[in-house]
Amino acid sequence: MKCSLWVLYGLPLVQKDSILVTTSNGVGLVIEAIYLVVFFIYCDKDLRQTEVDGEQFRCMYLPFWFSFVNFINAGIWIAYSVIYKIDVYVLVVNVVGALTCAIHLIILCCSAVRCLLLPKRIVPSSSVPVV
Repeated sequence: MKCSLWVLYGLPLVQKDSILVTTSNGVGLVIEAIYLVVFFIYCDKDLRQTEVDGEQFRCMYLPFWFSFVNFINAGIWIAYSVIYKIDVYVLVVNVVGALTCAIHLIILCCSAVRCLLLPKRIVPSSSVPVV
């Protein structure tokens, strides 16, 4: 999603002389799209579910480092946008990104506490062999 916003930012209507921003993030957008297609082809049906209720919640599907690094990255871009010159497009996109990463980190911390406090259950084995 972030690459798509950067592609829009790099368009000549918004920012002049930013072909490098458009091309590099266009390549990133294509790579992300390929990754998502491969992910949805090969992942479990359980992993594709967007609903998370109390019985099916799994803590391992919320990667901490991914959210943490994205939060730091958004913070750096916010600082750049405010210190160097106030660029509204960069500022708004990264404030939204930092807020969503912060929400994700809060959910991750709450789920980690929940996973530590809940008694361990025996999960039935799936039909997919573990390598």
